[in-house]
Amino acid sequence: MKNNLKKLLCAALSTAMIAGSIVLPMTASADDTTGGNYAVTLDGNTATIHSSSNAYAIIASYDSDNGTLQKLDYQQVSDGSKINVPSGARIMLWDSLQNMRPLLIEPVNVPRKMWKFDFGDSDNVATGYYSVTKDTAYSTNTTKTSDGKKFGLLGTDEKAYEVGTHIDGIDTQEGQVVVVNSGKKNTVTSATDDFLGAVGGAPIKGEPAIEGDYPIRFSMDAENDHYYKVKVYVTGLNQTKDAVATVFSERRHPIITEEKIAAGETKEVKFTATLQNVYIKGRDGAKDFKYADDMLNVVAVGDNVAISAIEVEEVEACPTVWMYTDSTGCDYAALQPFFPLQNYGGTGTFLSKYLPTGVAISNQGDGGINATDSAHWNMANANIGKGDFVYVQYGHNHKDDGPLGYLKAIPKYYEKAHSVGATTIYVGPIDRHNTDQFDAETNTWKSTLNGFSKAAQYYTEVLITGGKTEADNFVAKATSDGLDAGYAYADTVITKGITANGAKDVVFIDLNQPWLDWMKAAGAKVKEIRGSEVYEKNAVDYYFRGVRGGGIDGTHPNDAGADNGAYLFMQEALKLQNNKAQSAITEVEANSIKPLVTGMRSTATPYEVSETVVKAGAAPNKAYPDVYVSLLPTKYPTTIKNVVFAEDGTIQSVDVLKHSVSEKDMSAYGIVVITIKNSDGTEKGKIYANAQVDNTVNGTQTITEFRTSTDGLVLGEGDTYTAVVYRAKDAGGDEGLIVDTDNPDTYSAVYEPMTIKSSIISENFNYEGKTYSGDEDLAGNGNWALAGSAVNTGKLGAESADDVINRRYAEFASTGKKADNSSDGSFYASKKFDVADDSSETVIGTSGKYLIEMDLSYVSGGDLNFGLTDGIDNRNPGGKQSITLFNVASNGSIKAGGKEVGSINKGKWSTVRYILDMDNGTGTIQIDGFDPVTYEFSNYSTFGTVSPTQLTYFLLSASKAAVDVKISDLKVGTLEQEALPKKTITVESSDNTMGSAYIGEAGTTEKTVDMNDMVTLTATANEGYELLAWRKDGSNENFAFTSEITVRAHDTAKFTAVFTVSEPDKYNYLYHETFKTLTTSTLAANGWVSANQQSAMTVEYDENSSLGNYLRFGANTNSRGGEKSFGETYTSDNGLVYAMNIKFTKANIDPNEFAVHSGNMTYNDGNKNYGCTGGYVLYLKQTKDGAITANGQTTTIPNNEWVSVVAVCDFTTHKVNVVAKSLDSSKTYFDGEVDMADTSATGLSGLYCKYGKSSGGSVSMDNIEIFSADQYTE
Repeated sequence: MKNNLKKLLCAALSTAMIAGSIVLPMTASADDTTGGNYAVTLDGNTATIHSSSNAYAIIASYDSDNGTLQKLDYQQVSDGSKINVPSGARIMLWDSLQNMRPLLIEPVNVPRKMWKFDFGDSDNVATGYYSVTKDTAYSTNTTKTSDGKKFGLLGTDEKAYEVGTHIDGIDTQEGQVVVVNSGKKNTVTSATDDFLGAVGGAPIKGEPAIEGDYPIRFSMDAENDHYYKVKVYVTGLNQTKDAVATVFSERRHPIITEEKIAAGETKEVKFTATLQNVYIKGRDGAKDFKYADDMLNVVAVGDNVAISAIEVEEVEACPTVWMYTDSTGCDYAALQPFFPLQNYGGTGTFLSKYLPTGVAISNQGDGGINATDSAHWNMANANIGKGDFVYVQYGHNHKDDGPLGYLKAIPKYYEKAHSVGATTIYVGPIDRHNTDQFDAETNTWKSTLNGFSKAAQYYTEVLITGGKTEADNFVAKATSDGLDAGYAYADTVITKGITANGAKDVVFIDLNQPWLDWMKAAGAKVKEIRGSEVYEKNAVDYYFRGVRGGGIDGTHPNDAGADNGAYLFMQEALKLQNNKAQSAITEVEANSIKPLVTGMRSTATPYEVSETVVKAGAAPNKAYPDVYVSLLPTKYPTTIKNVVFAEDGTIQSVDVLKHSVSEKDMSAYGIVVITIKNSDGTEKGKIYANAQVDNTVNGTQTITEFRTSTDGLVLGEGDTYTAVVYRAKDAGGDEGLIVDTDNPDTYSAVYEPMTIKSSIISENFNYEGKTYSGDEDLAGNGNWALAGSAVNTGKLGAESADDVINRRYAEFASTGKKADNSSDGSFYASKKFDVADDSSETVIGTSGKYLIEMDLSYVSGGDLNFGLTDGIDNRNPGGKQSITLFNVASNGSIKAGGKEVGSINKGKWSTVRYILDMDNGTGTIQIDGFDPVTYEFSNYSTFGTVSPTQLTYFLLSASKAAVDVKISDLKVGTLEQEALPKKTITVESSDNTMGSAYIGEAGTTEKTVDMNDMVTLTATANEGYELLAWRKDGSNENFAFTSEITVRAHDTAKFTAVFTVSEPDKYNYLYHETFKTLTTSTLAANGWVSANQQSAMTVEYDENSSLGNYLRFGANTNSRGGEKSFGETYTSDNGLVYAMNIKFTKANIDPNEFAVHSGNMTYNDGNKNYGCTGGYVLYLKQTKDGAITANGQTTTIPNNEWVSVVAVCDFTTHKVNVVAKSLDSSKTYFDGEVDMADTSATGLSGLYCKYGKSSGGSVSMDNIEIFSADQYTE
């Protein structure tokens, strides 16, 4: 019926709409034979019907390029009806679908919404086009389209870096500005005869931009959830040369890549884009956010590339591929200058290069998510419509729940797609390329993710054969009985063939095995280019993300790899078309994906790394461009680095560093002026430099010639001094260089020397016998040591002028990866404090004021911590207790106290001065003479115990981070501390009828002491009451829970002892521990001990679960055991109940364990650190995968969640009834009977626990109860 109607409509329209190109009036009307009036009026895309009777509106849509009819719709209307109509459509009114009698004299044309832009000089703008010149910056352009849309170029002004990378996928750093030039053909007669192209980056305050290809970027305002057909006309900026063009749409979705355009020719590039909301995870501490896309973007980049014109037409919604994927498929930003091998690339993103021009994509993917994600999934899925495709590619981030968790998560995508008439594409994930996957003898790669492909394929085939109900049954079977049982069930469904319920709108495309096969082929090609004798794992590194000076990502492809992944997807889709007769399932899949294959860009080919790049060496090599780092200006053009006086007080030298970039221009010579003051603060005299600070030379200058304002002026005992560089002028004659008082200016911050009482470290890296060639190791010299699992180096280097060394330094570098690149690694570099004058070990305790100062030069990478630690050994290369002073992050930014405090520049030396004031609890950091930043240092601004208790090493550390930084002139020393003030501590009771509080002896409620003195507070509860908690300064937050506490008088404070009515015990307990009255420091004395890691046993506080205090046992070390002896064996003729709350947090290597026993426990090799082997009453074990068993039986106890465990122990049958529930009893994780391992047990005498090795492993417990079983009520 529908097809017949369409034929009738087409026939009628062919007679009623005689000429497709005729522009008809906005309103047309006719009188029918009965005198009725009919008309259609337009307001944008809303048509209002004026009709004296019911009618049918016929809406015909046409292709704007060739005028062919694309779509035909009809809708019953009446007078006043409003209908939405697409741009460029024609509207007719008929009396009925049977008579098809026209009620309008002529059809009504809906104007097309089009915007045309002519790129080039403003004097050659084609008719009907908006002018885009090299000065038309989007941020400043005041010219708008006729309907008020803003447009212009991105990246061409000094604020370009403020545009987020999520706009068009181009990463712009502060200081990066793209230079755009115009060009034209000999004769300009159309919009495509003149053009704009990027010719490079602008110099940045005198520093040249990195050479390479820079993009020309265009944006215009557009409507969210609208669709646009775009034509981009690309040509060569120099018309006598070929151009090599790459064009991106939206958030860097490629349309063409590196396509050659012959000299003088213009290429039309067409695509369809849609603007959709995207959920974006915050990076570098930023919060997640929703990007409501309202900008249409075009980017062109490549050798000699220019844009001559862009034409945009709003169109009806077209088929859209909605991508839900992780970091291997999502959108990424490109660095500048553009180089495909240095960018992250997503396989989903690169599909736009191959899909038909009438298909749009919306990539909703993001890094770090998996199929269970809801934030990204819910962001725009309401806009998925009929004829669309839902592309699902996950697997990498299902580390915790594996293929089963993935299988349980993927039905929602099909359910949504099916409900709106869209097709679901389940995609097997691309694989990693780590060392342990590669077989060099056969040049083959082992899959690490094919389990996800298997799960998706089975789910797809069960949908196609048995339908949604059977697919649900398959998932349920796999969930209850395991994947193998689920697959067996699926096989029975699939074997029966396609049923009437079978799905017709789903397809599985595997990228996993094709990706591995492609890596084999790519590696063989590289081997051939290299002329190598053997296959090498790093042969495919060119297709994975890497930047010059950094490492290669083991998981994420770059643009070249992503391009090949997208190409593989299309090839697999084509195979389905070619093999559709192979099986009924294949035919369904082929038909489902056919719209994406029909009309695909068949001439597009994937990126192949050139011989030039391969022959330049292993990736990343010298063919990769330098990574741009913003050159951030210093506040002053110079910094006084050092002032040296001789023992007799005469001035010897002043070192001044001239910066290349500063906020203040140094337009003249500078002069150093030193002011000496007497001990009472009065001025004693001035010292003037005779030699200038040269403003034309960057780097360190040493001034050694001086004169004094008075004869014999020296720095005497008790005197102080300051130094500063002023603007100078050469007065000539005897006066020579003087301060320019006519044009006064200051060229440096005031230098105020730190009076170091005693030196702790004085390191200038000057070691006898070293050549400072950059190849000599630092380790072993000057008490320096290097450690860590990554590839780490510490090398000695030097800078010289005229063959004279003027600076020695150490360069510390880490790849952040282990040697085989298989996983992330750690980096540590430490220097032990210099010995004291009496040859004793130098130790920094918990009080005092200290200077830590050094010169730093940023090279690459980031996330390097600078700190102090208590000592290092093989197991603790970063020390057991340490503090971080500051962090050098990416691009040289420096963070301290949780916030960015400044930056250091690449290839430039900056002075970082840090003052650690333990007494006042502050850290103060100053960089290159900028204003110092002071912040609270929580370790020392506490009322509790100060930690660390001692520091003996300077420490550099990094984890999972590639970094390269140079250090020179490192100093650590003790500073003079000002007298500390007095502080007053006051105590009070919340209710004197419930209890009292006092300091020291009863009756004392206030005490004034020296700052940071320790003060003991005591709370005594009256009968019938108990102490709830101590609270400080009127806060409702609990400070402590024990009756007696010792506080550090860091500030004046009032402590309130809060009492409450005592609650009677529920049972007559044999043993009961709530940890309410215990602290970390009192655990050992109360029997909670770990022979090898007592510091890992701590009392913590949990407000979220209302547990209050609890015991946690865990640390980032090798596995360690702990125990608690009850001091006796608890027994009862009625059996015992053992109850507790417990939480396991899984480790990454060894299991976590807990046991309660009767004194007969056995251990691996007799070592409690190695785990339990028998002799227990109740034994809970969590493997590194998170699975938890009870006496060997499987439970569903979740990882990292508190659960309640009740064990009823029968010492006659040696059975234990165990129930494990959530704290609110809403979920039961285990309910069953287990056997005691100790069949001779008569009662309970102690507990045992062990945490797993390395990262994250811990066992936490609370509310431990033991009582006779006859009292127990559920």
